Amino acid sequence: MSQISYNDEIKLVDHLTRVLEHRLAGRDPRRHVARQPVDVCQLGVLAPYDPNADTYKQPSSLGLEFMVRDGEPGSIEVEGQLAFYVRRLPTLAEQQSVAGEASGGGEGTLVEVIERCDLSFGPLELPLADGDDRGHIQQLLDKATQSLAARADAWRVIDRRPSVPASATTSAEAFTKWLQGALENRPLDIPPLKVRLQVVARHYGDRKRVTVYLRNETPQGDNPTENNYRIIADVRLRVRVQGTLVPVEILPVAEDYQFDRDVWVVGRNCGALREGNCLTTRCLAISRQKRMTTRSEPPAPFQDLAQRPLEVLQGIHEAMRAYAQSWERELDRRGYTGEFAEAARADLRQFREEIHRFAAGLAALRADARLEQAFTAMNRVFACISPYPSWRLFQIVFIVSQLPALALREGKTAGEWAGERYEWADDLDRAVVLWFPTGGGKTEAYLGLVCTAMLYDRLRGKRLGVTAWLRFPLRMLSMQQLQRAMRVLHGAEQERLALGLEGDPFRLGYLAGRGNSPNQLDDAELQRWSQPGEREKLRLVPNCPACGGLDTVEVHPQAARLCFEHRCRQCGYQLPLDVSDAEVLRHQSTVVVGTVDKMAALAYQPALSMLWQVRRRCPQHGYFLDKCLVKNCSVNSRQLQTVNTYDPGPSLHIQDELHLLQEELGAFAGHYETTIRSLEPKPAKVLAATATIAGYEHQLRHLYGVRHAVRFPGRGMDRYRTFYSEVARDEGQEKIARVFLAFWSRPHPAESSALVHRILLDEIKRLASNPYELSAVVGRTLSPDEASALIQLYSTSLAYVGSRANGSRIKDTLESGQLFRVEYTHNKSTPAHIAQVVSLIENPPPFGSESFLDALVATNMISHGVDLERINLMTLDRLPGTVEEYIQASSRAGRQHVGLVVVILASYNLRASSVYSRFVEYHDNLERMVHPVAINRFARFALHRTLPGVLASVLLGRSRSGVNRLWEREGARQYLSQQRLQVLRELKEAYCLGAGVYPLDLEQAMAVVLEEELDRLQVTLSSSQERYLTKAIHPMTSLRDVEEGVLVNLAASYSVEDAKWFTRGGADGTG
Repeated sequence: MSQISYNDEIKLVDHLTRVLEHRLAGRDPRRHVARQPVDVCQLGVLAPYDPNADTYKQPSSLGLEFMVRDGEPGSIEVEGQLAFYVRRLPTLAEQQSVAGEASGGGEGTLVEVIERCDLSFGPLELPLADGDDRGHIQQLLDKATQSLAARADAWRVIDRRPSVPASATTSAEAFTKWLQGALENRPLDIPPLKVRLQVVARHYGDRKRVTVYLRNETPQGDNPTENNYRIIADVRLRVRVQGTLVPVEILPVAEDYQFDRDVWVVGRNCGALREGNCLTTRCLAISRQKRMTTRSEPPAPFQDLAQRPLEVLQGIHEAMRAYAQSWERELDRRGYTGEFAEAARADLRQFREEIHRFAAGLAALRADARLEQAFTAMNRVFACISPYPSWRLFQIVFIVSQLPALALREGKTAGEWAGERYEWADDLDRAVVLWFPTGGGKTEAYLGLVCTAMLYDRLRGKRLGVTAWLRFPLRMLSMQQLQRAMRVLHGAEQERLALGLEGDPFRLGYLAGRGNSPNQLDDAELQRWSQPGEREKLRLVPNCPACGGLDTVEVHPQAARLCFEHRCRQCGYQLPLDVSDAEVLRHQSTVVVGTVDKMAALAYQPALSMLWQVRRRCPQHGYFLDKCLVKNCSVNSRQLQTVNTYDPGPSLHIQDELHLLQEELGAFAGHYETTIRSLEPKPAKVLAATATIAGYEHQLRHLYGVRHAVRFPGRGMDRYRTFYSEVARDEGQEKIARVFLAFWSRPHPAESSALVHRILLDEIKRLASNPYELSAVVGRTLSPDEASALIQLYSTSLAYVGSRANGSRIKDTLESGQLFRVEYTHNKSTPAHIAQVVSLIENPPPFGSESFLDALVATNMISHGVDLERINLMTLDRLPGTVEEYIQASSRAGRQHVGLVVVILASYNLRASSVYSRFVEYHDNLERMVHPVAINRFARFALHRTLPGVLASVLLGRSRSGVNRLWEREGARQYLSQQRLQVLRELKEAYCLGAGVYPLDLEQAMAVVLEEELDRLQVTLSSSQERYLTKAIHPMTSLRDVEEGVLVNLAASYSVEDAKWFTRGGADGTG
C-alpha cells in the first residue's frame, strides 16, 4: 500500500515552481537558434525606453515601493541580477539544425543565434533620498558587452543575411572559413544597452515613501526587430532596508479584527515579498493558501450516532458551550474596543445562536420518536456509503439544527432538552445558507438532511410524493450531483426495506430543460430519444450504486410503460432514476434535482403542480391529477385508483451555488420562488449552499420572501480556528492547500497557458522516468508504488479558459506533435462526453499509455461542483472578472492534495496589474473581496417580465372546484373578469406582498405596478385571437430571457428543423 505524505506533495510542488520559474525566465539553455529574446524569457522583461509608451506596451522599469519612518537615519542595500541577449554567429551544428534540414543540405540562409548573458550587481548602499546608482551597474554592463564583442562568434551588422553554400557545410573548418570571408569588414553588432538603478523618495508627514526601480534606458531602435534585442530580461531585485518599515498601503476592504489589511511592499510591474526588512521582487508572483480542515473533536461517528444518537450529540452540545465560554474569556483578555469589540461580540452571539438551534434540534429528536428513528437510520445509510467513518462537525451540527423544520410537518412546535424548553414555530420563515469553503463537504451535509427527511416521511405515513427539490443554477451542476444523490437514495431505499416501511420506493428525478432531457413522453418522443446518440444523453448516472460498477449503467427505453430504464449491465440492478419531466411527475420522484430555469415551465406545464398535489394513479403509467399523463392511455377507468396524499409537497427546498442567482436571473427566480411557496399546501424549509458569500441576508429575503436569513456556520474566535475548523498540520507545520503563481503574459494568454502546461507536464514525465531524481526532490527514498502514486496526483493538468476560442487554441497547441492527449469540455459538451472525461480522470489508464489523459481544457462550466482528486495542476488564462469566479475556479485544483494554480495576467489590464503588485495581500483577503449579490425583486422591469408566467402559474397551479379550461385564453379571460379580486389577492401572495417581509413603501409601489400590468394582460387576453393562454400572454420560457422574445413566422418553404438550430432550449432553457 503506497503512502504519500504531505511533505512529498509540497516538496514536489515547490520543485515544479522552481522549474517553471527557471524555464519561464529562460535561464536554461543559454543559446537558442532562430528565436528572439522575447520568445525565450517571459519574466522580468524591460522594454527599451519609449517616452510615448502607453499601458498596452511592455514596461521599461521594475521595482519595489515601500514606506519608512522619516527623521530616522537610514539607507538601503540593493543587490540584484539581470540578463540581456546578444546575437551570435552559429556553429555548423546550429546552422544545420535549421537551415540545413530545410534545404536538404544545400544552401540556406545564415541563421541567427541568441545567447543569454547574466549580470549580478551589489550590494549597493544608497541613501533613502532621490538618487541613483551613479553608473555602477552601467559600468558592469559595458564591461560585459565589450568582453562579449571580442569573441570570434560575435554577430556583425548586415543588411541581409547571406545564403550558406553547400560547400561551406562540409566541415566545421569550412564553415568557419566561409563565415570569415562572408562577414569580413562588417562592423560588430553591439546593442547600446543603458540601465540605471533609481531611487525616488517622497515625504508624507512623518513618513517617507520610497521607490527603487531598475530602468531600461536603452533608446528605441528604428524598427521593432531591433528592439527585441534591446530588452533587459529576468530582472530580480533585493532591497534590505536600514530603518523602520511601516505599511505603505491599506487594502481597500472593510476593517476587520480578524484580518490584516496592511501592505508593506508594493511591486511595480512585478510581485513582491517581504521577510522582515528584506524586500524582494517576484516576477513569478507567489502566494500560499493555508489548508483548513474540520476539527475531529468531539467525534461524530456514523455507527455511534446510529446506536446512541442523543449521547453523542449531547457531547457535541457540551463542547459547543465550552467553546463559547472560552471565547468569552479570550475576548475579555484581548480587550478589544470600539468597532472591533462590537464585531467580536456579534460573532460570539451568532455562535451562541448556533448552539441554541442545535439544542432545538436535539429537543425535536426527543419530541418525536419517529424523527429520532429516521435520524439513526440515516446514519446507518451513511455508515455504508461514505468513504469516511464519521461526520465533520459542521455537517452534523447543520443537520441536527434543521430537524425542527421536519418536526413542524407533524405540528410539533416545541420540545425540551437538558431541562430547557425550545420553540421553533417560526422556523420555516428562516432561510439558512450553508457556507463552507469549496471541497469542505456541503453536498454531503444537505444530502444527510434529505436522507433523514425521506425516511421520516415514510415513518410518519407519507407514502408517496416529493421530499426535497434541489435546484442548481447550471445544467452541469445538477447533473454532477445526481451520482452523489443516487448513492444516498440507494442506501436509503435499502434501509426502508430493512425497516419494513410502507410506501413507494425512493426515486431520484432529474428536472431540467428539454434540450437536456424530454419534457413529455409519447411514442414518437420515446422513439426519438431511443436513438444511440440521444439515448447516451440520458445516461446521467453512469456508475452503479449497487455493485459499484464504473460506467456500467445503460439506458433502455420501455415502450409499454413509456419510460426509460437505467440498468447496470454488470449486476442487473435497475436504478430508481427518472430523467424526463413526465417520469418525475408520474413516478413522484422522492428527490428532484434540476435547474433553476425549470421553474419558468410552471406556466407551460400545469402538470408540474403535481410536485405538491396528485389525486389519482394509473396502474401502468403512474400518478396524475385529473387525467393520465400518457395520451391515449388504454387502462380501464375502473382500474384507476384515488390517492389521498399525506402532507403533499416537499419538506425541503435546497438551492446550491446560491451566489450565482443575481441580477436579472436572481430577480426572476425570486418571483417564481415565492410563487411556488404560495402554491404549496405547506411552505418548505429553504436551504442554500455556497462557498462564496456576501450580503446573503438581502439576497435570501429577495429570493424566498422569508423574514430571517441565517448563515451557518458563523465565524469563530479566530480566523484560522473556529469550533468547526482549524488549519491542517503535518508534523507541527501548517499545511498548504494551494500555491498560487502569476506572471504577465507577453504573447497571447492562450500561448502562455499552453507553455506552462508543457513545462509542468514535461517535468512530471521526466521525473516519472527517473524515480531516483523524484526521490531526491522529495528528500526520501520512494518505493516504486509511492513514486507512481505521487506522479498520478500531478500527471493531469487543467486549463481553465475564459472563452471557447482560447480553449481551442490551447488544445491545438498541446496536441501539436502528438505529445499530449487533451480533452476539451465546455457548455455545449454532451453529458456522455463529460462523463467519459471524468471517468478518465478518476480511473486513469496506465501513465504514459495512449489513452492516458494529460490535460483537460475547460470553460467555466467546470468551476462549480466538480470534485476531482487528481486535478492538482491548473492554469487560468486570465484573472476572472469577479473574485467569486476566481475562488470557485481555482478551487478545482488542490481539493485534497497540494495544488499549483498558475494565473496568466494581461499586462495591459489595470486590475490584473494591481493584483500582481499586491499578490500576497490580495490572496490573504480574497474572501473579503467577494461583492454582495446584486438583486432587486422590486424592479418594475422584473415584474413586467415575470407576471405573464406567474399569472399562468397561479391560474393553473391551484385546484379550483368547478373551473375548467383555464389553460385556454377564453377560459382564463372569463375567470379573470369574474374573479379579478381573488386572482389579484393570489398574485400578491405569489409576489409576497402584504406578508410584512419587505418595507411597506416598496410593497405598495409594486402593488400599483402589479395592477397596471394585470390590466394590460387582461386587454391582451380580450384582443388576442390565440386559443391557448400561454400563446396569448407569452410567459418567459427561461429565467435567462432578459429581453422579450420576438415572434417569427416561418415561410412555407423554410425547414422547421433548420429553425430549431436557433433555439436556446438546448443549452439551459426549458425548451
